[in-house]
Amino acid sequence: MMKVKKSNWLTLTLLLLAALIVFSGGASKIYAAGNNLDSDKDGIPNDVEKVYGTNPYAADSDGDGMNDKDDNNPVQLSNPIKESGSRDLQIRVKDARVEDNFDTNHSDLPDHLQITLLNKGKKSLSNIELYYTITDKKTGAEESYYQKLNSEIAAESELTLHFDNKIAKDHYSANMNGLYGSSTNGLIFDVYLHVKGYKTLNFKIEKDAGAAEVAD
Repeated sequence: MMKVKKSNWLTLTLLLLAALIVFSGGASKIYAAGNNLDSDKDGIPNDVEKVYGTNPYAADSDGDGMNDKDDNNPVQLSNPIKESGSRDLQIRVKDARVEDNFDTNHSDLPDHLQITLLNKGKKSLSNIELYYTITDKKTGAEESYYQKLNSEIAAESELTLHFDNKIAKDHYSANMNGLYGSSTNGLIFDVYLHVKGYKTLNFKIEKDAGAAEVAD
């Protein structure tokens, strides 16, 4: 089968969307405005990112260092965490969820990957990196993501990380156009958390089958 380059695919997709504008009559202005919006300035309009299954708020959806427009696998990368320190990481996963989210006041939040960590040690921890895969339990489809976090966990304190695309302290990007935001099947999040000089911490989170996890 002939392999189509991603750049050609983008051109074909834009042409198809342009054709839809022509035939959509009165709705054409609204649709065209959406097509022109490129929130992450990666050269792929938000509407096309939805077709690709990439994050419109991050030019590099999977965190492999390559712009989505040039990446043949924009939501897949091998685990880049190489170091395996000899010391146990003094962190306990106090809570980890991808649905039924809530804040510190127990008010409901939109569904997203949310991880609360407790630093049991006497030293603050920084230089945190996170790698995780998302696997569809029914189809076996898989995506993977990597991020270096600028958060710091103070000694004997806890910290909650949010992957929700918000621009705020301890909030990070998340691809809601991927499996998490589109699949109605059960999903498994396999998470690897690493701090330089320590052993990698691995844990899993499961999402039940049902509606895709879009904002509540």
